[in-house]
Amino acid sequence: MPIKRSLKNLYINISNILNKPKNNLYFFYGHYAYLKDKTNEFEVLLEQLHSYVDFINFDDAIKLLNEGKVSNFDKPTICFSFDDGFKECYTHIYPVLKKYNVNACFFINPNFTIGSEKYIENFKKEKVHINKEPMTADMIFEMSNNGFLFGSHTLNHANLSGLDDATLYKELKESKEWLENFLGLPCDYFAWPYGGIQHINENALKISLQIYPYVFSAIRSRNYFFKENRNVINRDHFEGFWRASHIKYFISQVKTWNFDIR
Repeated sequence: MPIKRSLKNLYINISNILNKPKNNLYFFYGHYAYLKDKTNEFEVLLEQLHSYVDFINFDDAIKLLNEGKVSNFDKPTICFSFDDGFKECYTHIYPVLKKYNVNACFFINPNFTIGSEKYIENFKKEKVHINKEPMTADMIFEMSNNGFLFGSHTLNHANLSGLDDATLYKELKESKEWLENFLGLPCDYFAWPYGGIQHINENALKISLQIYPYVFSAIRSRNYFFKENRNVINRDHFEGFWRASHIKYFISQVKTWNFDIR
């Protein structure tokens, strides 16, 4: 593994010498601020990026995308979203984003937030495979009051690809209803759990779009949109403890608003 990681880092460093960041709009999503130690790696990452990247509010990025205004910025322009709703989103990510006067969208599973201790332990083991605690409802409420956005990630982090219609509607609608009732705001954004093409089928995508105006994948792509649908948006993966050079590599890739990729 160390050899593979070293080769990957070498490839990225060479690519960064040969390719410059593009002044495009980028949707980055992650989960964590740190891997093991509760350090300030996310703050260090944003400090390094800020010298050559602009950060933008998530909802402003959606507006620009709808208008096709996705290039010709002064700098590469990044918006952030985070999946699963771990506690460090409140303790480590939220304060740093406030420092840069920018929000993010957090896609959460309500049952991970309000579930019993037994449910939460099983969720960590079976669904997200990491021992990280969820944000509390009070944390979510505070962040929302300060302009941060919350979207649905289903009730229970469900793999949508094999569910019957009744279960799909329950996972999708009840998650939306919980967020709207709790926060008193519309919930327009949904990111399907696991995020890959294999984790959603045509029926699940159709039902998702009946319930939510915007749906988000976790698919890294040159195209902003998934399956030629401008209401289904692809996102590039990162984590808060990554090196700035890795982000620089991905913002050196050209993005296209059109579907005719060649």
